[in-house]
Amino acid sequence: MIIAGGIVAAALVVAMATMALQDVPESASRLAREAHSVATPQLSNDVAATVATLAAGTVQAQALNTYKAMRLPDSRRPVDHEAARAALSNLPGVGTTTWIDSQNLLVLVSGHELRTNRMIDDVCMALDPLGDTLGVVVNVQDVMAKSSEGADVLSRNCKLQGDERAMFQAKRQVNALDPALRAVLKAQQ
Repeated sequence: MIIAGGIVAAALVVAMATMALQDVPESASRLAREAHSVATPQLSNDVAATVATLAAGTVQAQALNTYKAMRLPDSRRPVDHEAARAALSNLPGVGTTTWIDSQNLLVLVSGHELRTNRMIDDVCMALDPLGDTLGVVVNVQDVMAKSSEGADVLSRNCKLQGDERAMFQAKRQVNALDPALRAVLKAQQ
């Protein structure tokens, strides 16, 4: 709101300066133009263009902030799947990566110490230059697990916390055995 007010104030100053220059008598105006080779109309056009550019930038920034608040991924900057796999090939501890669908990336690690939120952070940082990672959910699984619980997938959206998902992004069941079903089976034993 403050920026918009500043833009309006700048536009008013430019308008008032232009009107003031138009009220100057012809002889004084001619002398001023000869003394200073500044093209007043061009200057006011440049200022008006600058004000318009600032206004457009402000509107665009507000739109981006609104999209982020709505958790809406930027569809103009999707993460390229093959570029993502290539970027993760050299990440320490990462074995294989594969895209389950357009939003869910499965990262296989060897060792329970690598199935952490820190690994998800590392994957997300590697993907960040490739596009808007708000549209990416990283699923990390330990392929060396000795129990079904150890093989459970740790899952998180790159830009959100916990089980939060971006708009239109459903929570996908990635585990081979649903944890609720596992609990029922254990209770029956």
